[in-house]
Amino acid sequence: GGQWIYLGSDYSVIAAYGGIRTPAPVAIPDLGAAWYTIIEMTEGAITEPRGIVQNTANSSLQFPYKGIYAASLNIVLTHVEENATTTFYVRVFSPSGGYSSASLPVVIPRNASATDIDVASLLLEIDDVNAGLDVVIQIGNGEIITGVTLVDAYFSAHSISEKQI
Repeated sequence: GGQWIYLGSDYSVIAAYGGIRTPAPVAIPDLGAAWYTIIEMTEGAITEPRGIVQNTANSSLQFPYKGIYAASLNIVLTHVEENATTTFYVRVFSPSGGYSSASLPVVIPRNASATDIDVASLLLEIDDVNAGLDVVIQIGNGEIITGVTLVDAYFSAHSISEKQI
């Protein structure tokens, strides 16, 4: 088992939480080899976020402090049915700082016209370089998917680490 270690009086565990979401379904470009940044999340998900900035102007979250955060993503897409299995990817990405989470594969079974992506507790390690920068959701980097509508998207996170004060 693990052992708890006291970090000293200069450290504190903080409550940090925030989220953004789409207000309504919207058509988005076809997906393919390039990454598409979901720019349609223009509503805050929490009335009074703490320690995480809900940047609805940039469809992003900002993590002001270096630390470990758990992110949750929910994306619902409709698209043209294909008579073959297709694959694309989803990731959390910082356009300014270059931070990227793991790219998670999304497999669409043949003859499916809708895809629901649910990711719970995707760990994000925000360093000094990416603290305070926009962090967005990107999809794509896979096979071509046409006639795409973003039915719903939700991106939230909370802190799960200590912060030096």
